[in-house]
Parts: sequence; C-alpha cells; structure tokens
Amino acid sequence: MVGYFWLLFLAPDVTFFGKSTNEWAIIIPVMIIVYVVLFLVAWVGWALASTAPPLPVSVEDSED
Repeated sequence: MVGYFWLLFLAPDVTFFGKSTNEWAIIIPVMIIVYVVLFLVAWVGWALASTAPPLPVSVEDSED
C-alpha cells in the first residue's frame, strides 16, 4: 500500500512506453480488475453452457 501511494503521488516522472509511473499505477490495477471480471464472466458462462439440464421428474402412481 505504501509503495502504491508512493508510485501514485511521490514518484519522480519516469516514463515507460510513453506513460509516467503515476499513470502506470492507475492503469495496471484497472487492467487487472477488468481481466478478473472478464474471467469470472467467462467461467460462469462456461459453467452454464457445460452443465447438463436436469432430468425430468416422473410422478409414480401409488395404489393405496
């Protein structure tokens, strides 16, 4: 947390691929969150698509 705060507010202006370190401190967590959400949506979709439908319930007549 301290490192993230330092990168976001106190780091010197060093650029990587045309973006400064404080911009990367925002971009990387946002990208991770987006990819985790996309992974969860894909996982739920795969689980729904690959689960077999339930078997029909048959009612048996009982003779009393």
